[in-house]
Amino acid sequence: MEPISEEALAILFFSAIEQKVDNNWSNTEKEMLEITSMWGKDVSINDARHAKSSFVLALVAIELQSLKNIFPDRAQNIYDKMINYIESRANLFTYRDAEKIIRLYQEKFTEYLEFHKSVKEYGPFEGVAEQLIKDWFNEEAEVFNLDMHNKKTGKKIISPVATQTISLLITPYLGFWRMIKDNFIITD
Repeated sequence: MEPISEEALAILFFSAIEQKVDNNWSNTEKEMLEITSMWGKDVSINDARHAKSSFVLALVAIELQSLKNIFPDRAQNIYDKMINYIESRANLFTYRDAEKIIRLYQEKFTEYLEFHKSVKEYGPFEGVAEQLIKDWFNEEAEVFNLDMHNKKTGKKIISPVATQTISLLITPYLGFWRMIKDNFIITD
């Protein structure tokens, strides 16, 4: 196994996600536009550059959940170093407020993880996907009142087909920390 510092790992983590999104963005954007066609109205992505950066930050937020489980003693240090790296690039408007945005996606992940325990039909990725759709399309996303077993839940959700489609787009990007655990020794 090869040694890697926490700082190098934080940079590698963010850079790997960003590069993978760059390489696959045209397919992701195509899928997003197919979702909007299901809404039966003319909807477009508000800002393609922002959409891409929010997707990167959403993936970071999800992967950070795994980081906490796989490297619990190092998670905070790696997180801090990654945020410092992103903020050093904040002159690119695309990552302005990155930490705040990552925390929002993490909250949605946690919220849907708890919701999933009681409902069993929605997983944590749907929460992140729902927030991504809101970020990408503002108020133009189709929203439904969620009723479960003929009972009102008081929860409004975006089309389950849309969130599940975005969830499927998320999953190929995951697994970074498992690969690190299998191939590297983290040093200070």
